[in-house]
Amino acid sequence: MSTPPATPGKLCKKRRAAAPPAIPGLEGVTLTQSGRQKKVQPFDLHYTEGAKVGYKWFEATNKQPLFPFGFGLSYTAYAYSGLTVEDASHTVHFTVRNTGAREGTEIAEVYVALPSAANENYKRLAAWQRVKLAPGQSKEVTLTLNQLCLSVFNTDQNGWQLLPGDYNVMAGPSSSDTPLKATLHVHP
Repeated sequence: MSTPPATPGKLCKKRRAAAPPAIPGLEGVTLTQSGRQKKVQPFDLHYTEGAKVGYKWFEATNKQPLFPFGFGLSYTAYAYSGLTVEDASHTVHFTVRNTGAREGTEIAEVYVALPSAANENYKRLAAWQRVKLAPGQSKEVTLTLNQLCLSVFNTDQNGWQLLPGDYNVMAGPSSSDTPLKATLHVHP
């Protein structure tokens, strides 16, 4: 006498009865029958990468991502020109022109590299704007740089600090394509 073949329902029940796989870092977590956690014991996480995540990590380690931050495909092309920076107001101005034959929307991005006193070897996204353009149309983009993007956290003062020095300002369509460059001068 042989046993009847297992039906899909019986296989599923057998799989549910098995212990769930351990999740790395959450080995001590108890799960209910539905897969929800009962209680998580407190634990510490140490993030050694600091702010170097995403596009900042690629830049800090001199690696080229397949699709950089801000990358996007379009049915048209854009040209950037005329970057100027107003030191007092931390405002940037530049022009984006649709050089293609179709209407399109570009996300114009502004990045800032802090002075050497910040000890950062990557740039930060400081401002952006969505720009819709007809074929051949140009628009001037004016953006005020986010103050926190220009600051570093001073642990001694327990607050954000704007460092004196020269900030490299870059504008373009993505984190790895910033054809426009200028300098923001911050004096104490």
